[in-house]
Amino acid sequence: LLVLFGTLTRSVSSFQLQAISKRSSFALLSIAKDANSEIKSNFLQQIDQPSECDNLNTPPSLSILLQSISSLANGSDIRGKFLDHPRVGSMASVAHVIKGEGGGGDLLTPLATYCMGQAFGSLVKQIVYENQTERKDSTITICIGTDPRNHGPILADAFCRGCMEESNVKVLYTGLASTPAMAHACRSSGGFDGSVMVTASHLPKEKNGLKFYVRGQGGFTKEQVQQLLGLTTKKINEWQNLGIVPTTSGGGAVCSYERVDILTGYAESLKDALCKECRGEGSVLSGLKIVLNTGHGSGGFFASVLQDLGAQVTAMHQEPNGDFPQGWVPNPENPAMVESTLKACEDVQADIGVMFDTDADRAGFVLPDGTGNYQPLNRNRLIALLSVIFAESNPGCTIVTDSVTSEGLAWFLEKTLALHHYRYIKGYA
Repeated sequence: LLVLFGTLTRSVSSFQLQAISKRSSFALLSIAKDANSEIKSNFLQQIDQPSECDNLNTPPSLSILLQSISSLANGSDIRGKFLDHPRVGSMASVAHVIKGEGGGGDLLTPLATYCMGQAFGSLVKQIVYENQTERKDSTITICIGTDPRNHGPILADAFCRGCMEESNVKVLYTGLASTPAMAHACRSSGGFDGSVMVTASHLPKEKNGLKFYVRGQGGFTKEQVQQLLGLTTKKINEWQNLGIVPTTSGGGAVCSYERVDILTGYAESLKDALCKECRGEGSVLSGLKIVLNTGHGSGGFFASVLQDLGAQVTAMHQEPNGDFPQGWVPNPENPAMVESTLKACEDVQADIGVMFDTDADRAGFVLPDGTGNYQPLNRNRLIALLSVIFAESNPGCTIVTDSVTSEGLAWFLEKTLALHHYRYIKGYA
């Protein structure tokens, strides 16, 4: 009887075979009660192995979809390899594409991003209603921006559409933005209740991710990202039950209630801040020669900020370009970016060189060293310079750094500047 059972199941697909319940298998064993006990024991061990259908009643396609988002959390951000899939069809068709990529746990798809949009809209609404009881059941606003990566609009569209599934949620799209601009959009007067930046920062161009902000709080915490992924899992289950892929636009189009411009207002706030720090108005940077290297990322708008304040700006790789034709993704610690900035500073005899990463939330600098040469100013050196400034304005203050700063920096802060140095853990553990 067992041999017959094995012969028959050879013609059954693996999916159908997994769907056979243990109850049927135990019934088969009871019929064969007179069979050799060792054969029965071996067969029982085989059918008692954990499987999706046996333990959790999870269809294989759903298991693949859930596995693909299992490792997307990167501390307080979402990061993964972008993977596109058909705009219409079944959830199984999406699972098939994911499986073709090896089914890893860090694949960022339009489907996953759509469900994250649903989850984020729900969470922001909950936060607003709990903290501002007078606004309960009122409309909340969420704004979405992207860095220049070519797949940014695809993910932004999916996220917008997911958000709009939630009642009382109005979603606006700003297109190209920087991460500080999106954070500022939640802080400024009359700002949004939530904002999202679609970016993978300095990671390779095939990567992408999401950074989240909420009015009155700032960035999402690690715990909130885990909560968001938990809700995302529930949403994927709901779409699996419906059996269809949620609608997205394709072709680079982004569906939203309105297209808004946040970079103009953010640029004005930067100019105001620089004038305040320089204790002046108007052309406070007049006479300065500045090289600005944005690496075809989001920071190209900063050139006009500096020029409006009187600086003479030499802009490098200013136009946003998700292909990053210079051969490297912008990162102020990338040797190729540093070297090209050094050379440009030497060519124009600049007073300072400024480098941004892709989403313009991290900067590095190049400065003349007094001998006719230029040197990079980043990492420990940058902290040292900032500390000199704070030692003058706030004597005896505490400088907080991550745990990998050098002993030389600690000695400089404490012995030379008479400041307190507090090292804190680095990473997302």
